Amino acid sequence: MRHGDARGGVVERGVGLRRLLAVLPLLTLAVVGFALLGLGRARPYLVLRVHGGAVPAPGALSLRLVVTQRQYDVERPAPGPLRVTLMRGEQPVRWEGEADETGRALLQLPQGPSGQGPLELRVQRGEGVLAAGELKLPREQWLRAARRGGGWLTGTTQGSFTWQVAPRRGTLAVGIEEELLVVLGRGVEPGAGALVTAQGEGFAVPSGSVSADAGGRLRLRVTPLEPNAALRLTARSPEGVEGQWYAMPRVVSGGMELRELAPDRLAVWSPFPREEAYVAILDEQQVWDFAVVELHADARGGASAELPRPRLEQPTWGVVSLEPELDAASTIGWPLDGQGSGAARHHPEPARSLVIPEQLLLDGAPAAFQADAQRRRLARWVAGGFTLGAALLALALTALELRRSEAALAQHLAARLPERSAQRQVRGRAQAALHALLALALILLGFALVGLLTLL
Repeated sequence: MRHGDARGGVVERGVGLRRLLAVLPLLTLAVVGFALLGLGRARPYLVLRVHGGAVPAPGALSLRLVVTQRQYDVERPAPGPLRVTLMRGEQPVRWEGEADETGRALLQLPQGPSGQGPLELRVQRGEGVLAAGELKLPREQWLRAARRGGGWLTGTTQGSFTWQVAPRRGTLAVGIEEELLVVLGRGVEPGAGALVTAQGEGFAVPSGSVSADAGGRLRLRVTPLEPNAALRLTARSPEGVEGQWYAMPRVVSGGMELRELAPDRLAVWSPFPREEAYVAILDEQQVWDFAVVELHADARGGASAELPRPRLEQPTWGVVSLEPELDAASTIGWPLDGQGSGAARHHPEPARSLVIPEQLLLDGAPAAFQADAQRRRLARWVAGGFTLGAALLALALTALELRRSEAALAQHLAARLPERSAQRQVRGRAQAALHALLALALILLGFALVGLLTLL
């Protein structure tokens, strides 16, 4: 009876081992699939970038935050709330706002963090940190990207007159009327009383003549109609002496106009239909203000809008662009003097234009990518570790099953054929060892294939 009980226990253990060996590969595939397709699958993650100009000493601060959702190589706007903490020294300055449907948020502080040392920024959405780091852009580095224009134009002259010609606001742009400053001279004397007429190829010019004042100065209003335009000016003195000036000045294509309506009010106008414009108020020290302006169709066939202007004592430029980075070829930096629409035209010298593109101050993409890669790497480690453990367990269970089977076979042969049991046991053990090696190799191969899945 005891012998039967022992055999029954061996059989039950054998059935249990075989069942476990049958279930273990399926369990491993399930865990690996969950790790790779669940925990480790590609998921969209948030990326924040901070754009702006030179980071100033304590004072006004204007930054543009852009939040996107990235998956693979595609980024889409990610609107939603933002919490920003700025730190310089020990007193933090906090700001809360909302990224709009384009993923943009404008952070504008009349007074940034006080104190000494670098300016640290931390941006959160909910409990997650989108980006954190130091904002550092020296003024000298920012100014290296500046595009300056304006001043007296270079032209070809004929006759006895000397010419100085320049756009009053430093820029000529297609479809935008601009006042030309003209200074005439005859030797060391001004060209007082000379009559000047204009002819344009690709320019709309005034009809008739304009007379120079006692200082030889006069003004002409012209409108470029195309980028490759030429302008010819002809002067005739009261004594009948003539002279000409000819040039093909640089004309900006696709630009928009920014002009002062009042000391605290600006107007944006595009000669062509457009939906929005990006406007920055800056000087050579920093960006003071930034705005996204919604444009509306007007009676002239273009689009326009008004916006407030910060009251600043120093001269500034209003940069208007089609791109938020202010780096499009059509971007124009119009000079502003803060005195309203009429003051600047009395300046005897032409103004200069200034465009300084935004710079990327902080990029949260590398850190977000590393966090996502670490999550996927952890999932692969989980899958690989479970696969390795399952393979070792399968080997151990297989070895136990082979030993159990060998012992059961030897016991059976000894009971039925005692005279041949020793001889058969030798052959049986050799065959069992071969079968064991083959089984172990197949198990290792199967789990190795599963392991390869974790590396894809």
